[in-house]
Amino acid sequence: MKTAVLRFLVRWYQASDQPLPPWLDRATRHDPCLSATRAEEELLTSHLRAHPAAPGIEASPFLKSKVLHALARESAGQDRTRSARWIMPSAAVAGALALGLLLAATWLSRGPNPPGVSTPSALAAALPSPGPAPAVAAAQPVPDAWSNPLDDEMDKVVADARGAVRFLASAFLPSESLDRLQARKTSG
Repeated sequence: MKTAVLRFLVRWYQASDQPLPPWLDRATRHDPCLSATRAEEELLTSHLRAHPAAPGIEASPFLKSKVLHALARESAGQDRTRSARWIMPSAAVAGALALGLLLAATWLSRGPNPPGVSTPSALAAALPSPGPAPAVAAAQPVPDAWSNPLDDEMDKVVADARGAVRFLASAFLPSESLDRLQARKTSG
């Protein structure tokens, strides 16, 4: 790894026409691989300097204007992408903030239920309607054996969750942990 880095540095200094630093010069004298790399790079540099460019080739008179136009177009495109980079996140934040404010305003604008009215349907029944008032029959009393269906559903969900935990414990925990789990369940 060190030799690869040193070979890279030798090539870089040779390509940049800078003299090697003293520590790298010493390393190239002591390591035959580095000295071979240095010799290859010096040979390449000498070949490149020996064959100058043909003087008969001229650049197009429009080259400067084409390059400047391309640079101006690219910088304008970069300015648009920089501004577009902030538009979408800003719009998302503004939209989320507006939605949050709308929900908060809706939630806070709800007034408290009048006394004796506990549900929105009861509130709708208690408010006067624009049409003729329907005949209201007396409410039937709730039987004593009545149970809330949501409580029954919650009991079923909890029982399913316990069954799933028992299955996972029996499948993945050692038997001692399962025994402790069962003992804790029966003791508490």
